[in-house]
Amino acid sequence: MSQRNASSPLLALLYISLFTALIIVGSYIRIPLAIPITLQTLFIYLAALSIGWSSLASVGAYLILGAFGLPVFAGGGSGLAYLFGPTGGFLLGFLLLTAVIAWIARGSKKIIRNTFALIFGTVVLYAAGSAWFSLVQAMPYLDALSLTVIPFIVGDLIKIVVSILVYRIIAPYIMRNFSF
Repeated sequence: MSQRNASSPLLALLYISLFTALIIVGSYIRIPLAIPITLQTLFIYLAALSIGWSSLASVGAYLILGAFGLPVFAGGGSGLAYLFGPTGGFLLGFLLLTAVIAWIARGSKKIIRNTFALIFGTVVLYAAGSAWFSLVQAMPYLDALSLTVIPFIVGDLIKIVVSILVYRIIAPYIMRNFSF
């Protein structure tokens, strides 16, 4: 067995843990605009592009840690009430976002493919999160959409561009040591 194959599970665990930690840190980094923006999705984008389907473990670990009461959600939130509250659809939607990106990108280094994966995944996240918000808040879907999506579109587009640029830099290092 080669050295690379022997260390592969350990390396996978390292990357999964690293991206879980980055997602947590990203939830604490707030860009104070009219609507504060966090960097969780930036690190989810990078995880999904970088480690593919394994990024579901990173996002899953993030959600489990928050569900069990560790203050890992935006603003230090935690617990099942937070997870299933008005913004819970976005938190749970992170799993959908990750799966869509991993499925479309499939470890590609092609900018167009990865950009499409990030945009389409974000649209899926928006749809799931807004639907949940609409249900929990008992408001029309279009009203929920205008509250939970419209203010964040520009910030998410910037995060998509940054993710593509950063991924282009880190991809050669990760792909050298990690197989999808």
